[in-house]
Amino acid sequence: FDLALEYIDLGWQPIPIPYREKGPTTEGWTNLRITRETAPQYFNGAPQNIGIILGEVSRGLVDVDIDCSEALLLAPYFLPETSGRFGRASKRASHWLYFSPIPKHLKFEDPNIDGPGKTIVELRSGGVQTVFPGSTHTSGEFIEFEDNGGVEAISQVPREALEEAVKKLAAACLLARYFPARGRHDFCLALGGGLLRDGWAVEDAEAFVGLVAWAGGSDNPRARAAGVRGTAEKLADDEAVT
Repeated sequence: FDLALEYIDLGWQPIPIPYREKGPTTEGWTNLRITRETAPQYFNGAPQNIGIILGEVSRGLVDVDIDCSEALLLAPYFLPETSGRFGRASKRASHWLYFSPIPKHLKFEDPNIDGPGKTIVELRSGGVQTVFPGSTHTSGEFIEFEDNGGVEAISQVPREALEEAVKKLAAACLLARYFPARGRHDFCLALGGGLLRDGWAVEDAEAFVGLVAWAGGSDNPRARAAGVRGTAEKLADDEAVT
């Protein structure tokens, strides 16, 4: 109950969720608006989870939900810094909170998987809800904030910048997941050449290729990234590149 009041005071819209569950069962929950006065009707001290309806009803709060191991590894290199990150013991910092005018949530998936592991990362907003700290995951693990600063320093990020960061993270995860055991040098040359032809700055393309190689298990990601500069020089001289 006290936690629900704290979230309400932050301008966020909490909703009740059954204990150790992910989704609300209250009919019409997307339109539910709980106030300090009505909170006791929904949060009575019994074991239960608590969710937050994201988007405009919660001051533009959005959640980058990191679903796979590659995204957990690469998120700090792609996502803007923010406070208010949370997760659970086996999946720490798997949710990154921001304030951003994202109209609807975006989900990025692995097209080669049908089932668990398909989702790479989500940008959750627009009426979607996320189970928040103070809840217990279906596994029995407690969901809690990671950052000492709590929710006081959640970053405000423009929509385009946040969407671009999440898209790049998803792309890097997919490339790292299928990073080849053989032909890695050629793979990275092709990737770097494609990024440069698409208008990426040399430094950005180099960093992206290096991170993909690192997350993909390369024994020398710096060397894989270094090939981007050679490709850029060839492009500048109108030479053929991969």
